[in-house]
Amino acid sequence: MCFLAFLPSSAELQRIHAEATKKQRQEGLAAIRRKKGRGAGGKAHADGAEEDGNDTEVAAADFGAAIVENPVLKKGPATEHRRGWAPKRRFWVELRADSISFYPSSDKLYEPLGSVGFDDFEELSPVDWRKATRVTFRAAGKERELEFSTEEAALGWRREIEAALWKFRHTAEKIHVDIPLARIRTIEHHSFLSFAACVQVLVQDDKVTEDDDGSENVSSVTEITFGMTNAQAFFEDTIEAAACRTAAWRERIGWDRTLVATPRPIISVDGPTTKEAAEDHAPSDDEEELHLENADEMTAQKAGRFILFRVALVRTVPAVGSMSVNADHVCFWRRTVGSLADTKLRVPVSDLVQVETSKAFRWHHFGLTLHIKGHADLFFELNSEHERDDALRTIEKAMADAKDGHAYPDTEGKLASSKAKDAVVMDQEAVAVGPVVSHDSVNFLPKLVNPSAGQAPRLAPMRICIPVIGSRGDIQPFIALSKGLTAHGHSVCIVSHPEYEGWVSKHGIDFRLAGGDPGALMKLAVEHRLFSPAFFKESVSKFRAWLDELLREVFEGCYDADAIIEAPQTMAGIHIAERLGIPYFRAFTMPWTRTNAYPQAFSVPPVDMGTSYNSLSYTIFDQVFWRATSSQVNRWRKHMLGLKSTDFAKLDQDSVPFLYNFSGAVVPIPNDWDDHVCVSGYWFLDTLQNEWEAPLELIDFLEKAKADGKKIVYCGFGSIVVDDPAGLSQSLYEAVVKADVRAIIAKGWSGRMSEKKGKEDGEDSVKPPEECFVVDSIPHDWLFPRIDIAFHHGGAGTTGASIRAGLVTLIKPFFGDQFFWAQRVHKLGAGLRVASLDTSDICSALKKAAKSQIMIEKASQVGERIRAEHGVETAISFVSGS
Repeated sequence: MCFLAFLPSSAELQRIHAEATKKQRQEGLAAIRRKKGRGAGGKAHADGAEEDGNDTEVAAADFGAAIVENPVLKKGPATEHRRGWAPKRRFWVELRADSISFYPSSDKLYEPLGSVGFDDFEELSPVDWRKATRVTFRAAGKERELEFSTEEAALGWRREIEAALWKFRHTAEKIHVDIPLARIRTIEHHSFLSFAACVQVLVQDDKVTEDDDGSENVSSVTEITFGMTNAQAFFEDTIEAAACRTAAWRERIGWDRTLVATPRPIISVDGPTTKEAAEDHAPSDDEEELHLENADEMTAQKAGRFILFRVALVRTVPAVGSMSVNADHVCFWRRTVGSLADTKLRVPVSDLVQVETSKAFRWHHFGLTLHIKGHADLFFELNSEHERDDALRTIEKAMADAKDGHAYPDTEGKLASSKAKDAVVMDQEAVAVGPVVSHDSVNFLPKLVNPSAGQAPRLAPMRICIPVIGSRGDIQPFIALSKGLTAHGHSVCIVSHPEYEGWVSKHGIDFRLAGGDPGALMKLAVEHRLFSPAFFKESVSKFRAWLDELLREVFEGCYDADAIIEAPQTMAGIHIAERLGIPYFRAFTMPWTRTNAYPQAFSVPPVDMGTSYNSLSYTIFDQVFWRATSSQVNRWRKHMLGLKSTDFAKLDQDSVPFLYNFSGAVVPIPNDWDDHVCVSGYWFLDTLQNEWEAPLELIDFLEKAKADGKKIVYCGFGSIVVDDPAGLSQSLYEAVVKADVRAIIAKGWSGRMSEKKGKEDGEDSVKPPEECFVVDSIPHDWLFPRIDIAFHHGGAGTTGASIRAGLVTLIKPFFGDQFFWAQRVHKLGAGLRVASLDTSDICSALKKAAKSQIMIEKASQVGERIRAEHGVETAISFVSGS
């Protein structure tokens, strides 16, 4: 018999496995029920029933079968307009597959302000073009209005919410479709836009009858519609070919005999997809009673089920509230009276490191401590030792299930190897090429739900020019971005200093010259503090000619661009984009957009000066920077670009789309950055295969250090110009010996452009001790996973690389943004700022880094978050508007 059958995807197979596991538990519970009878009560259930006494032993809940990935689909800041006299408020929004959640900020994700579940979602209002920057929806009888920074941002959020809501309402727990090919009457094709189609399959269900006029009655015909992209056209062709082969057999024997000889089509959709359907699937009284008999049945497979405990959260004084534990979260809430805000905490089970008993704050109470990745410990008190132990076992069980919850049997492989060896398997993950669309039309297209690999709409290939100047660390992330853009079909050219040409070209990226020697810029930056008043004063006499040449060369390098992605210190790109009428993006390794959360990266004070200083530091810096360069820029605009003069207000740099290639785990995204700002994660450029090979002596050094139980430190200062390299080397060597660690010393550019030119005064004149191994340079992606501590200058790229590897990071800043990164690492608790390059300061920092378990754990946790990011792909999605 010939069938058209649809098998579950891997996600559906996981659900099927969960159903089977649940069924086994229910059978076991039924046996317990028959044996013990009915009557034992549980702790609590979703309807709010409190625990029935303290003398009932509650088993730890089995949450394992319920664990399913629920990643963040979109996130960013928004402003809510509330009804009446309530003031509007700014918060952080995260969209997931089943809800929209609101938080005070991006770094307070354990303290939710509220959440809207899609099962309570009633309506997503149509676009009101008079308020095009707003998205309005109704949920649980309440209308909410969110405002975003731009019309494009609001349209993007609307697309994502519509897609998530549609998928939530139309995704069943299990779908089973079997269609005998001989029962297919017709197959119709309907195009949708330029890249998708709907295929309608009419299937004969019951006996063929005729109306009074002699025509066939189609009331017994079932219509099944499939949506797909043009890249999946083979699906329709395969069905048509198979149906044609059976049509001849059907015509020969007739419809009546065909219907007798073939089974009826199976179209089975199991599981509720709406709130009303969920209520229809609600458990019966017997099932509810059985649920209360044993906490082992309380899994997240039944929406809203959790285990509830009465606890007190201990901060300054105990605050009595309720703790709930389910498969995904440990939550605490405490309702307050008056104007005080309720206390709400929601900690993902996956973020818990350990749960243990502890000493209570009050007499006759029993303590419970939660150790959380990258967060302060939470302390709770319970009234009895019995309740405390119940809570302990329940949380431990949830943690164990979270670690093992994604290990499912290989049912997919068994299904693929079924007896139907002649079946044609049409894999929905087949590689395809998505449709090409213009940049302006992306937000007006419907969201493609569950696309196969490469099927999402993509931008037409563009010529993208990336002007960037500075040190090697400034250039490196743009090479990684260029390789990603090239893989997406774009033609990319980097415009930078001549000495980087070979390096860039080696990665297959076009290169054009601009910017002269970066060494002179580094020397001036160290001597006068980059972009300080002294820097600009010195640059008036030394760098006017350099700036004129830079502006000219950057324009010559970008004359044929379709889009420009520029590091803002290059200064020319925004004007060239205006001249060519092309899209323009800025990208940088440090905060450049005004915010109250952090100071301008080149204006970091010794102590925290507060939000007013932070915001003002950007305004002052931008004004000083513009005044120092405006006369030359406007002369260049007039004579070379043919544009009128401009001023700081007309440039409107605050509205320029901005890419930041650092991690939100290191610099949490502020609420006052709008959707035109994207913190993508780091753009790491890993070493090419066969580009570098470790010397055997280095490998032996590392192995001996590990065998001796010694911590290994990397010491390097990148592009920094040091006046006394020999003195620095001597300080490093002595500190390493005193701290009893082993060190890899990377010389880098430490002697470049130094006033002490003689070799006898260079760092080579100091002989390293046996505790140190000296190299000219070494790839961070090779070395850092093999060591324990990194000590460097705090360049953005080096800081990202060391934290990515989970290393305790010590920073001695010299100029510019290095002070900012030293401050961030210190606030994260993942490292220290080293006060000076004296032997005593370096030795003290090395000892703390080697012995502090807190710093080691914090660094490891931040590293895990960074390694989970996909910086280049996120940046490309932002550029493409998808």
